Amino acid sequence: MRILDLYGLVTPGVHRWLAQGLDFTTARAIEAYSPDYFLVQTSVAPLDLDVLNKDYSVAAVLDARYLIYERTTGSK
Repeated sequence: MRILDLYGLVTPGVHRWLAQGLDFTTARAIEAYSPDYFLVQTSVAPLDLDVLNKDYSVAAVLDARYLIYERTTGSK
């Protein structure tokens, strides 16, 4: 399974977006890489996922600290 790292260690392609903030970086990474799933830590400032990408919905909650988003059927 391919891993996308929004801090750029594993996915250096996101470096150009980091200065724009977490929401912007996440939105661009989702758009550029079209992952099947992505994980968001809930203790970090909440992402505005309605703005980020409407092709994803919450698939699971892990220990109330993480949300797993899944690409919905019919999208990319």
